[in-house]
Amino acid sequence: MEVASGLHSMIFGEDQIVSQVKEAIQTANKEKVSDPILNTLFRYSVTCAKEVKSSVLLRSVSPSVAQKAVELLDESIKAKSEFKVLVIGNGEVGRSVCRKLIQSQCKVYMTLRSYRHGETIVPGGCIPIDYDSRQEYLEKVDAVISTTLSPHHTISYKMLIECTKKPEYVIDLAVPRDIDPDVAAIDGIKYYNIDTIGTFAIKDNSKEMEIVNNIIEKQMAKCYDWFTIHKYADDITYIKDLATKKVMDNLPQDLTEEEKIEKAISKAVDYIIYSIKDDLTKDMFLKIIEGIEAKKQ
Repeated sequence: MEVASGLHSMIFGEDQIVSQVKEAIQTANKEKVSDPILNTLFRYSVTCAKEVKSSVLLRSVSPSVAQKAVELLDESIKAKSEFKVLVIGNGEVGRSVCRKLIQSQCKVYMTLRSYRHGETIVPGGCIPIDYDSRQEYLEKVDAVISTTLSPHHTISYKMLIECTKKPEYVIDLAVPRDIDPDVAAIDGIKYYNIDTIGTFAIKDNSKEMEIVNNIIEKQMAKCYDWFTIHKYADDITYIKDLATKKVMDNLPQDLTEEEKIEKAISKAVDYIIYSIKDDLTKDMFLKIIEGIEAKKQ
């Protein structure tokens, strides 16, 4: 359930893992290597992940890191009439970085993998460019800030070393790393990442995790309840068949089908209640009666 909810993913809280969990159990069933218990565990795990996704927003990086990133550029921004920045990533942190750069009078390019009118949010003043054009823009800007949720590098060492004119600043605000750490060795580049910026940059998810843990505990309890019932399924079936036979054997044969059904239900209830009466306390029995009366109302 923790895995399906993204708690163990490279990108903390990612919601793509749940699709992989679904595919895993589908493959197991196709290859006939699963069983009802494993299928049920996976079903509850997927349900858990969906509830986590709809209830909380888990992330590794604090949105406040945007301000710190712009502060790193502050002196250079003031020293140049038009400071140009390439921001890679259109998520919450990326958009926050763009807005703060615009406020600082920078010229800002933002990469987009795709653009859907009304769905893709581009902060006012930013110039959207295609993600695949990012290497071309590395030679046009003074700084590059990467903020994606990609599990792969958005900027490689090779991409930067091949640039005729290199950006002065390379800032990686992603977890896991967006930018190859080897770029720090390139002359003339000031390289920063989440670790070098400071521990405050890591998002504190303690409040969110409290909600997540409650969701997981709830789904685990449901799973264990199902397992207990499944464990005694054969015994329950035996008792059910025994009760059914005893009731049907004692029904008068001259009744209509409707009368038989009504009589069978009545006898079944009597049989069940009186067969367990020795195991019930008076208080428990009274609570059952109260519950039945409440249902009638």
